[in-house]
Parts: sequence; structure tokens; C-alpha cells
Amino acid sequence: MSLAVDNTASLYDITFRSSGYSYTKSFTMGSVSNGLLVVAAGMWLNGGTPPNTPSVKFGTQSMTLVTGTNTPSNGMRVDIWKLVAPTAGTANVTLTISSNMNMMGVGIISFSGADQTTPIDVSGIATGTAGSVTKSLTTTNANEYLIDATAHFSANTPSAHSGTALLNPTGLSEPFAGVQYAAAATAGSNSMSWTFPDPGDNWGYAIAAINPASGGGGGNTTGFFQFL
Repeated sequence: MSLAVDNTASLYDITFRSSGYSYTKSFTMGSVSNGLLVVAAGMWLNGGTPPNTPSVKFGTQSMTLVTGTNTPSNGMRVDIWKLVAPTAGTANVTLTISSNMNMMGVGIISFSGADQTTPIDVSGIATGTAGSVTKSLTTTNANEYLIDATAHFSANTPSAHSGTALLNPTGLSEPFAGVQYAAAATAGSNSMSWTFPDPGDNWGYAIAAINPASGGGGGNTTGFFQFL
């Protein structure tokens, strides 16, 4: 079975939220073989101290943190979570915060044909203030998928990696958060990138590669997230 995108959704919120608040987004997981759910988020807490990593659930199923990082300053964080074999059907993706939050941008993507034992092949993080970020991962298998998240201390809109589906809001008055994904047809060095319009501002970045189930081929490679 091919590793393929099953469904996508997004959530974006720039309202101040107190610790204990839960962001929720209804999401439908298909009745698929070898299912995997991935949630990626960029966050900001005004005041310089980064927010804590939220706890994430799909319905009653708890998701596991894959990777994440804080920015050195400006109070930003990025995280990626996974859930193997999520229950088919419609339920809320819930992110419950244990610190205050000023911005939350979330991309949700489900897959069919994912490896159920080692769904994440490799992951990585980066922080910086340069005008762009490109992060390469050395993937083990052909026909994997890459998914990333960024948070950037600028209200101007970055340019996403060419050819990927993306979650990329415009015209913001707050720092930026974005998520994108793309198929990686061949094993070896594969990368994703963002180009930022305001060099010198802090950004955080996280990326993960999704393993296909044994013998799986490539699936669909296009589509778009939209902030709702």
C-alpha cells in the first residue's frame, strides 16, 4: 500500500489564552490501512519566555511528541506530534496548554500506508535569525513524506518550499506560524525550507519524515492547508 495523504485541516488563533485552555479542531480520520495522524504547530507567548509544549489528543487518544524546540528569544516554539493507528471517524484534535499563549497555528494531516512500528524515520530542529531556513534529512526509504512547522517573529509572510502544500496565513498583525508537507520520492538527502522577509528576527523550525509501510509506494503529493 502506498503512503498517501488521507485528510488535512488547520487551526489558527491569535487571541490571548490562559494556561489550561484547550484549542480544538474537528477532524475526520478515514477508515484506512496503516493509519497515522500528525499534528504540527507553531506557537508564541508574548514577553520573551517560550510557551510550554501542549498535550495533544485525537478524541480520547493521546498523541506522542516527535520533536520540538524553543527560539532563543521572542517567546516562540514549534512542535510535531504523532498518533499511530488513530481511530477512524470524526473527533476533536485538542491541544491543551499549560502556559499562557498568544498565538497558535496548527496543521493536521492524516496518512494511510504508514509504518506502524517506526512511523517516523528521522526528524530535526533548528533555530536562527537568518533570512531563510533549509533543513535536510537523510531519509531511509523511497516515497516518504516530510512535514514541518515554523514560527517566526514577524507579521510578514514567508515564502514556503516550492511545490509543497502549505498552511501560510497572510496579512497578520502577530508573529507568523506555518506548516507545510511534501512527498520525498527518493531515499537520501531531502529538504524543506522557508524564506523569511525580515532577517534578524528569531525563528524556530521542526521537521519529520514519515515512513511508508513495508513495500509501500508513493501516494498523492499535492494539496493545500488553509487557515480557518
